[in-house]
Amino acid sequence: MMREIIEKRDHLNLLRPFHDNFAYVKKSLNAIGDLKSEYVEPDDFKKRVEESEKLFYAQNDLYNEKGAYKGKMKTVHQKTQKSIEKNKELVELYDAYEAALCERKLYDYNDMISVVVRRLDEDRDVLQRLQEEYQYVLADEHQDANASQNRLLELLVDFHEDPNLFIVGDEKQAIYRFQGASLENFLYFTNKYPNARVVELKHSYRSGQNILDVAHSVISSSDDDIERVALESRAAIEKEAVEIRTFASDEVEALWVARDIEKHIGEGVEPDEIVVLYRTNADAAYIAQALERERISYSIESNRNVLDDTSIAQFVALLRTVADFGNKELVSQVLHVRFLGFEPIDIFKILKYSSRNRTPVYDCIFSENKLKDIGVSDIKQFSVFAKRLSKWAQAGNNDPVTDVFNLVLDESGFLTTALNSSRSVEMLEKLHSLARTVEELARGNRTYKLQDLIAHLDLMDEYNISIK
Repeated sequence: MMREIIEKRDHLNLLRPFHDNFAYVKKSLNAIGDLKSEYVEPDDFKKRVEESEKLFYAQNDLYNEKGAYKGKMKTVHQKTQKSIEKNKELVELYDAYEAALCERKLYDYNDMISVVVRRLDEDRDVLQRLQEEYQYVLADEHQDANASQNRLLELLVDFHEDPNLFIVGDEKQAIYRFQGASLENFLYFTNKYPNARVVELKHSYRSGQNILDVAHSVISSSDDDIERVALESRAAIEKEAVEIRTFASDEVEALWVARDIEKHIGEGVEPDEIVVLYRTNADAAYIAQALERERISYSIESNRNVLDDTSIAQFVALLRTVADFGNKELVSQVLHVRFLGFEPIDIFKILKYSSRNRTPVYDCIFSENKLKDIGVSDIKQFSVFAKRLSKWAQAGNNDPVTDVFNLVLDESGFLTTALNSSRSVEMLEKLHSLARTVEELARGNRTYKLQDLIAHLDLMDEYNISIK
């Protein structure tokens, strides 16, 4: 939808660059999402941009007064000017985006809060009914709250000077900004209601005292003004020294972790009692690769994009080949995917023969005589694959995408490979997420085919949209 909005506005200079008209689609949507999470409506945003522009041009030192650049804006101010111009274009996109949502009777993720807040702000009768119904309000995990969510709470309890509002949260978890959440938002109600009773939880039932002491020493070095409470352990955990190790690289660290896990398992520790914590999702890749090399089963508990998984990506590559049947480049690449089980030397022979004799790869794998001339070790394996590929392609053009998805999943051997994998649980979870996405996309659309799915997955990849 945002692509359509930008495409119709060829007068945009900054958010519709000449080299790539849609370069700012994802960034524009993210910016609009941030504005909504802070409960900034299009009109409010427009006023803020106009005010910032007014203040900017009211400065006295914008332009060089002498030298070769006399009369030209100083470089230090040009960046600010460009930022203002970008925001002016974003105002137009924000307004058009909201209008398009309304016209299509849609709402996005942030609207689930902002639309409710807007209604309560505008309709005092509705607000009063809710205030009468909910006289005691509990907000849990409040360190994750953003300005829009805080505004909703504020409206629900603003009838009383000292409302029955119970907020639970951990300021130590407010370090990372999430969906507009910040430490300032977390402390908002403490400042708004100075008579509120603050109950500090000093006991931990999850960690040993040594872990708590180390964590406290780290968080206490933060440059904020919050007084940190040192936690006391109530967990039945033996106190052991915390080891701090330094490694030359991420790969070396991951290898040490994998071998240490292997050591613990060898000593009798149950694998499901071992957990590896990492700071960012990107760090998981090194650990996963090391565990695979050591043949240690694992499951990743995170919100990483399913499509980033190597095995899932190979299955999608096969679906892409089916959707674009006849594409010699795609079929040449897909022959290499592991779950199809072709010998690398046979693939090499086919590709070499295809190149030397200018014969399409499809002609090679669809002809048993050519496969015999090429000298592949298992002619039947390639012949069966070729027939299935043709069958899948026909289904892709005629059958519902969910049926084609399940057909290829079963007959290609990918499902069997996933079930026999050392990380079968994780693989099945990812497959379920992918299958659920396919079902959601096809729901209510009888004409939705495999080609439509591939086009949608391409858009998701282009704008870094994840399947969780």
